[in-house]
Amino acid sequence: MLANKLLTLIESKFGEDWTDIEEPETYEILLKKNGVEPTAEIIDMVHAIKACLVSSSPWENPFVFENIVDALNGNTVTPESITKPEPEEIMLAVSVMKDLVVRNFSDDVARYIACIAIDNGYVYFPEPLDFCNKYIPADYLGLRGNIERLLAKEGNGVLSLYNLPQGPLGIQLAKISALQEVLRRQNGNK
Repeated sequence: MLANKLLTLIESKFGEDWTDIEEPETYEILLKKNGVEPTAEIIDMVHAIKACLVSSSPWENPFVFENIVDALNGNTVTPESITKPEPEEIMLAVSVMKDLVVRNFSDDVARYIACIAIDNGYVYFPEPLDFCNKYIPADYLGLRGNIERLLAKEGNGVLSLYNLPQGPLGIQLAKISALQEVLRRQNGNK
């Protein structure tokens, strides 16, 4: 993933104290020297990584979290507007954030993610988003319990798209599998 590569590049030049650097031009020069075009999205990504390392706001404030999600996915950050990221973008960003710093997300951020889950028709989110499941209302079909049993049965919590059941449970499992694929792709690009 690009965020991990950027962090490695910056730390290799400046060490772990790179977060003390205030001048964005310093990053731009380093990026250019290493063949990375310092676009606004790349600079936003560097600032998002820095914010995750030096502040608890990305874990506590849903508005800051949303901007971090946008930046870590290479999207344009527009702090003055609500962008409502996709579940796949949240999955990727939370994974990167947890790789950067071990910290718990606030209930406000968990509720924000749960609202996006509900809005996108999810009744359950897999790891690393499982912390928000307590804010996703129970479904009347009992899908969440079936999903949890199937994930536990798989052992590693990763679903295969083959042999998924028909109907609402199969639809939910396919959606979860697509989210898990985001992490598999990211882990292959580290």
